[in-house]
Amino acid sequence: MIKYTSLVLALQFVGATAVWAQDTAASEGIAAGDVSLVDENIDAMSNAEKLSRGADKIKQMRGTLAQTNKMLENVRSQDEDIIRVNCVNEKVASMKGFVKVAEQSYTSLNGAVSAKDDGAAKHHYTLISVGGEKVRTLASEAALCTGEEMRFTGTTEINVETPDTVDDFFDEPADVFLVTDLPELTPYQ
Repeated sequence: MIKYTSLVLALQFVGATAVWAQDTAASEGIAAGDVSLVDENIDAMSNAEKLSRGADKIKQMRGTLAQTNKMLENVRSQDEDIIRVNCVNEKVASMKGFVKVAEQSYTSLNGAVSAKDDGAAKHHYTLISVGGEKVRTLASEAALCTGEEMRFTGTTEINVETPDTVDDFFDEPADVFLVTDLPELTPYQ
């Protein structure tokens, strides 16, 4: 009994460590290389603005995740193609991770604003902003997985414009362009 208890505790510890490492790696990955995705001037924002916009971004992220979850359920119920299901499922899993990191960053943003730590507030708001951009990108990739981006139900209109010089080309006699004699060095003479 003691062996089983210690085995269960060891497995829980290993599992918790793996989950913690994934969360840490995800937030460090966002912080390290993806600051170029932020299209706002964060330095010019007040801390109250960061809190307000951060909450709005997380709300949008949750809505996008909910739409993509519906897309996943539709693909699972309608399609027998496991590749499409796996593709959308991978995008949803990544989106869940970004939403979780953004929610944790929002909590830390609240703490940084309360402590009047502008550097930490900027950092956590950047994590939320980059996470929002990543979620939007993943949602469009999920739509591509299902083929929804390729479906267009509207009318098609084609406009053809030809230059005036094309008519001059066809007014020439056709025999000018015919080759009557083959060159001397071909084996087909």
